[in-house]
Amino acid sequence: MTGFAKALAAFRVRQPAQVQAETDAMVARLLAPLDELARDFQTELGRMHADGSLPDRRKAPRKEPAR
Repeated sequence: MTGFAKALAAFRVRQPAQVQAETDAMVARLLAPLDELARDFQTELGRMHADGSLPDRRKAPRKEPAR
């Protein structure tokens, strides 16, 4: 194969569907650990509210700061 033919074979125009699939796979790879971390955080936060170590202030009325 000539140098030009090798360069032409190495160069490929990707179709939009291929680009979208690669992007979706990359996003899934990057976000999966964050989703797992968010689930762990919510679980631990729920435990802390349940055992009273962290008061649940979501139900308490909000007080406006004094000015």
